[in-house]
Amino acid sequence: MHKKSRFLVSILIMILMLTGIVNAGPKKITTVEDQVVINTTTGIHADWVECVIPEFKKHIKAKYGKEVDVIVSPGAIAQNWAKLEIEWPKPSGDLYVLYKNLIAEGAKKGYWEKMLDYYTDKELAPFNKTAVKAHGGYSIANNIHFWGPVVREDLIPIKFDSWSDFTDPKIKGRMTFDSALLVGSGSLSVLAAGIQLGADWEKDWVAKDGTLNKKAIEPALRLVRKWYENSLTLTEGSGTIRPLLQRGETMVSAWWSHQALGQKEAGYNVKFIFPKEGTIAWGFNGYVIPKTAKHKNLAIEFHKFLLSKRGYELAYNNGIYGFLIPRSDVEIPTAEKNFQPPAGLPVVAGYDFYDWLQQENVHNDFIEMFIRIVIQGQ
Repeated sequence: MHKKSRFLVSILIMILMLTGIVNAGPKKITTVEDQVVINTTTGIHADWVECVIPEFKKHIKAKYGKEVDVIVSPGAIAQNWAKLEIEWPKPSGDLYVLYKNLIAEGAKKGYWEKMLDYYTDKELAPFNKTAVKAHGGYSIANNIHFWGPVVREDLIPIKFDSWSDFTDPKIKGRMTFDSALLVGSGSLSVLAAGIQLGADWEKDWVAKDGTLNKKAIEPALRLVRKWYENSLTLTEGSGTIRPLLQRGETMVSAWWSHQALGQKEAGYNVKFIFPKEGTIAWGFNGYVIPKTAKHKNLAIEFHKFLLSKRGYELAYNNGIYGFLIPRSDVEIPTAEKNFQPPAGLPVVAGYDFYDWLQQENVHNDFIEMFIRIVIQGQ
């Protein structure tokens, strides 16, 4: 090729790269900082992060010849988000696990580093395609689990296979579900009631202007009232559900699939039920890195290691089941396979419903109706 032709080809390639028609390749990291601060949740997210730290440090030592510290700061996602907003543009953390809606809100405000810019196509190939696309390139969704009835098989006197079984008189005073006034999962009882009634919340409950269609959602709330009348109490999350099930004070509680799996592994005779009308999925959280993070490079390296094949293997080796969105190159543990929905069962995205409820013009009306109909029985 003549020099002039090579020059013209080079110019053409540069133009195509700038316009995004040709992929310029992932960004490369050549140095890392001495430490990284990870703002994770309490519980299973923190367990996952903690179990990979020793090998991550060895990985960085081998790759960069550097000793590093990993500081884990567990807390509620809402609190971590509020703290980040207060501290912006100088956040104290480098890596944050957040809900799908908060990642989207942060992206609109220009908070995040584009995480996928640091991944090769080969590195992305084993991930679920929906998980890769979920956060607009700012993260990769890493977790999914299910919300539904968790039964004590050694105690329950009925075959529990439907949302309608929450009203069975044989379990009166021996079942629970969360309060929508106290924890986010409490709103999922209304979504579950809608599934039982055959409602499509996006088509039926969302008014044309995006607000709450009160008339349309009312039958679901009245069904939840019937569940409440059959219950022992309204719970306030896992801390109140777990001891009631363990002591046998309840036969069934609306809870998380990964929590049920943990109880099963601990020796309790529990089973997570996928109701025949459909189940509710939750998760699609992701780790994001602020553009202005103090230790951005090490945060990116940690994210890549956490979600790597080895990061998944370490999670499974440490009993973290029923939580991670599977990678195609890592075998799902046998213990987890029974906690996946049957093929063909309708799956409703609970996190999308919850995100909609958080809108100010929806949330206040929903809570008012929940109090009036479910709690007060009016």
